[in-house]
Amino acid sequence: MFLPAETSEGVSLIDLNFSGINVSNHTSFSEKEIERVIKVLPLIYQKRTAVKIAELVLFGEEQFKENHEMETKSFNKYLKRYIAIANKPESREKLDSVLFTDKELEEKKNRQLAQSFLDMVEQDANDEWFGTFFKIIEDNEWFDEAWDFIKNPRNMIEHWDKNEQARKDGYEFIKELNYLLNE
Repeated sequence: MFLPAETSEGVSLIDLNFSGINVSNHTSFSEKEIERVIKVLPLIYQKRTAVKIAELVLFGEEQFKENHEMETKSFNKYLKRYIAIANKPESREKLDSVLFTDKELEEKKNRQLAQSFLDMVEQDANDEWFGTFFKIIEDNEWFDEAWDFIKNPRNMIEHWDKNEQARKDGYEFIKELNYLLNE
């Protein structure tokens, strides 16, 4: 919510106007992102603060003002106070460590997959493991860049390290995964 990260649509979370945010009608946050925000608020803030922020996120400005019989001026003052609380270094540090967007979680998962593959190579895993890995990443766009450097993907998948071309393609694939992991 108050992170300098982006939503799943690439919108900066910190720059958003929080008017009218609602799980069912807001397009900048996925339902899962909002659920994660609500779940972590009690880990970061005192109970009363967490409840108020959750209410604002779930119901939006108009409903929040109505529920608390607030005018716009008092609401804005209230909102500034909670933004200041969220921007305290200790709050930001806690938020950064527990709250991730869908995009960040997907990136983390793909990096773990790539690292698992490299670990399999180092441990000289059996061919079945490599086959399973390639099936898992088959339609995963994050790995597309690594696939672009492979001359004969089918040969590499079916004959991992069994013929010269498969070894060359495997080497290129490994090199590109290392590059992706170090970006």
